[in-house]
Amino acid sequence: MNESEKKSVEDRVHKILSHIKLAQAVINLNNDLGDVHLSPMSALDIESFDLFPYEYQYFISEVGLLNISRLGYSVFYMSIPKLCKLDDPDWDAAIDPIFDDDLDLIWCGEDADLENLMFLASAPNNYESLAVDNRNNSFIETSGMESVGFLDFVERHIYDLYWIILSGRTRNNDNKDLVVRCLTADGRLLGKVSARLRDDPEVVVVAIKSDSLAYEYASDRLKRRKSIAILALEESFQYERLDPALREDREIAFIAVSLDGRNLKFVGSELRADKEIVAAAISNNPEARQYTLPDL
Repeated sequence: MNESEKKSVEDRVHKILSHIKLAQAVINLNNDLGDVHLSPMSALDIESFDLFPYEYQYFISEVGLLNISRLGYSVFYMSIPKLCKLDDPDWDAAIDPIFDDDLDLIWCGEDADLENLMFLASAPNNYESLAVDNRNNSFIETSGMESVGFLDFVERHIYDLYWIILSGRTRNNDNKDLVVRCLTADGRLLGKVSARLRDDPEVVVVAIKSDSLAYEYASDRLKRRKSIAILALEESFQYERLDPALREDREIAFIAVSLDGRNLKFVGSELRADKEIVAAAISNNPEARQYTLPDL
């Protein structure tokens, strides 16, 4: 790994760490939200530490083991890499999780080779776990038995960290820079930000690009803005859930049927008589023909 790649890893770790500290500050004000706990680690604590990828080494040295719980539920747990042996010989890998004192639940695919997997992280409620293959020190997401980057896995499963940051008695939900960073991770968090920022086009665009469902949390003013509605459609938001007045807009209807011809079903009768709209719908999906008016 060259210096530029190392710098990229370090920046990602520092960003995660800054969010951890913010979440801990919020919890200090309202400990009913959950818990974010760090266990400092050193290279001496983990066997063959120097053989692990740099992203894992740097995370452990800067952050340690991260454990997150929210409202009484464990949502992200880490441990020192460990073998997990089955107590039940009739265990069905396709259905049953492995229970572990450190990681809570571990999920594995049917073809998991437990003899060679050292488990180190779990997102119990998301049915995913992370292990390192002790034959080559590569990371594997074990429910699907697919190769994955360590930081990719961590970033994918710390939604609850952002939820905690935007909750509580602080003004975090009105801090635009912080909100944008959280929305980049999960656009649906737009529902937890201040009314001022839900009416900020820049913030709403970031949220919708992260998750089209964020459109529903935008201010009424922005939900009625054509450019915002079109962006939501382009990001896979359902056309039929737009405001009826927007569905009667010819430009929006044309874009909707061009993205998915079946949207013709939700176009008003006046626009369904528009031959260009009908042609665009059928061109996208021949099944749209069933939604045309009888005389077209």
